[in-house]
Amino acid sequence: MQSAVSTTHAARIRRVSIGETGREGELRTTPPVGAVSSHAIVRDATVRQPGGTALERDDRGLSQVPALIAAGGIVIGLSLAAPSALAQAQPLAGSVLDGVFTAAQADEGEATWREACASCHETTEFSGARFRLSWVGRTAGDLFDTISTLMPEGNPGSLSPDEYASVVAYLFRLNGYAAGEMELPADLDALRDVDIDDLDGSVAIERADAPRRPWEPITAERLLNPRDGDWMTHRRTYDVHGFSPLDQIDRTNVGELRMVWAYSMRDNSRWVPTPIVANGLMFVAEGSGRVTAFDAVSGDVEWMHQRSYPEDIQKSQAYGRHRGVSVYGDTIYWGTADAALVALDAVTGEQRWEVSTGDYELGLGHSHPALIADGKVILGFAGGDRSARGAITAHDAETGERLWITYTVPAPGEPGFETWGNNEIPPLGGLTWNTISYDPELNFMFIGTGQPTPWAATLRGPGDALYTNSVLALDIDTGELQWHFQVVPADNWDLDSPYESMLVDRVIGGVPVKALIHTSKIGWGVVLERETGRFLDAFRTGYDNLIEGWTDSGSPIFNQALIPTLDDVDSDRVFEVCPHYHGARNLNSPSYSAATGLYYVGINNSCMDVTFVSQEYTPGRLYSGVAASVKGVPGYDYVGEFVAFDPITGQRAWEHRSPNGAAMTAAALATGGGIVFGGDADRRFFALDSDTGELLWRRRLNGDISGAPVTFEVDGRQYIAVGAGGRIGQTTSYARLTNTTIAPGSGVMWVFALPE
Repeated sequence: MQSAVSTTHAARIRRVSIGETGREGELRTTPPVGAVSSHAIVRDATVRQPGGTALERDDRGLSQVPALIAAGGIVIGLSLAAPSALAQAQPLAGSVLDGVFTAAQADEGEATWREACASCHETTEFSGARFRLSWVGRTAGDLFDTISTLMPEGNPGSLSPDEYASVVAYLFRLNGYAAGEMELPADLDALRDVDIDDLDGSVAIERADAPRRPWEPITAERLLNPRDGDWMTHRRTYDVHGFSPLDQIDRTNVGELRMVWAYSMRDNSRWVPTPIVANGLMFVAEGSGRVTAFDAVSGDVEWMHQRSYPEDIQKSQAYGRHRGVSVYGDTIYWGTADAALVALDAVTGEQRWEVSTGDYELGLGHSHPALIADGKVILGFAGGDRSARGAITAHDAETGERLWITYTVPAPGEPGFETWGNNEIPPLGGLTWNTISYDPELNFMFIGTGQPTPWAATLRGPGDALYTNSVLALDIDTGELQWHFQVVPADNWDLDSPYESMLVDRVIGGVPVKALIHTSKIGWGVVLERETGRFLDAFRTGYDNLIEGWTDSGSPIFNQALIPTLDDVDSDRVFEVCPHYHGARNLNSPSYSAATGLYYVGINNSCMDVTFVSQEYTPGRLYSGVAASVKGVPGYDYVGEFVAFDPITGQRAWEHRSPNGAAMTAAALATGGGIVFGGDADRRFFALDSDTGELLWRRRLNGDISGAPVTFEVDGRQYIAVGAGGRIGQTTSYARLTNTTIAPGSGVMWVFALPE
């Protein structure tokens, strides 16, 4: 049979006019959600926005703009006319889940398909993962419109409207949707009101063109000592260096990088995920409740698992925010927005088991990958902006059984409760939603904690509010606290520390030290001895007017003029506090290269005007006592800078800034090729010389580069992958300070490599 995709109709392409998102001269596509793309090459152009502001031309040559083609080999989303003489509309349910077709109608559609369509189209083009990629999130009208204008091949539109409607009913049944009592009408407008919602569960895609990659179980030893080409955890290794020894792509050839494939995600993901890659498969988790496995080389979808979240899932702060999954043995472990731990078969995507971990109605959920170590799956929780109580749980990797739980803020009568003032509301906050590091020799795991709830001490009373804004060291077998270091005691500003703690062995003062380096929102990094938590040093990372220095024991010395009192509540007093509560750094994880001895991280310089207000506590709602607005640092013409530090001395080796000073939003990735990758809020993904900071390569993608780039090797070829388009807080808050356009649309996973 002939392919339904032609070279001229592979995607609906429009030219972006001046004033729309993009640059004049770019060819843009309007892809279906989940499309896998090829690419076209166009040149960047400098244009002017309304009002005459010039946008920067990418001075590094060609940009790669995706021409997206629907998975399954059929054009979708074309703006073509619907058949005439449609039947009279009938009232319909709002979702295909509600039984919008009859069994008899689906039978008729199957017969029509076999007679008119099967000779040119296999049912696998319209079923399983391919159907989900192309159609979930769209409407029955879209599907009706497409097949009625493109099929049968060679004589499109030749069937009657009723026959096309019956084929749609058959395709719904083919994909597991249940029949009902009402026939699907042959009315395009009525069908536009029927959403194609996703079924819960997994669907594997059948491909006759290529065998599946063999699966080698991921052992504890391989997680501890990954192969050079592996990227199987969020930051690749337990020490969370975010470094890869791969060197095929290096400072001499990185300028030749080309896009290999891309994948468009669903629109309701506020964060873009970090992929993991094992045995040639890439696993991506989206905030919408979907996990997808790809062939990491071709971008072909191997399977897709969709979770049906409850209708009130918005109560969970983790909904729409997800950074990825974990792998061990032949199982993918996934912490969900509705506070569950789910185990999926790595080869098929089928669910093996799930266990509840918390109450999403209280705001709890999981937004980051679990730590897999010593046969345990260890999870932190999101929910700090929903007034939840922080915790960490450990589960048996085989069964999901909970082995221990450790809360990060004390209950009445527990040690540390006395640091929470006299507030009648019990201690809340201290959420643990970021990456966990692990030292197998000490058998310690290290996790950062978020801000107290309420944010302001003017509401909760005096005291340090333990164990919020802290680095915690826990025994991995028992969950018992070994030590803690509070970075920002008595927080009033949401300048918290839930971020990763990097483990670095260095010689300090002639003595070998097992060090821990922790940077956070506050604009400082602290260096600790990781066996005891002893404070070694602190270094400034970004602009800050709140901490004036540190005592020898590691207590910050605050600028007392910025500490509020009860008299400031509901007053006209405005505090200028730096940095803004989105932080000197936030989601953008650092990277460390042992070869250079440098610590790479994107830093944002900002301030905020803060007032303190009275507020009543409502469970599950933000409880802060703070009102704040972003502003620039006086005298600065930029926000973001990508910086290389010596993490022991705190000395800057170099910094890189984007042309318009845009915020830095991507995690750092350093490699054995002498390069380090980063990205900004204005769509720039870049590679720098890791020794000097020289710009070697830069491309503008679809949106803010808010993911964590990773690199991996399959069949002797090195790849770079990064997610873009999440519109995270740093992007939206800092955009107004740097003339950064917030790009619309869904997140995209991009994969690059050198030409073959």
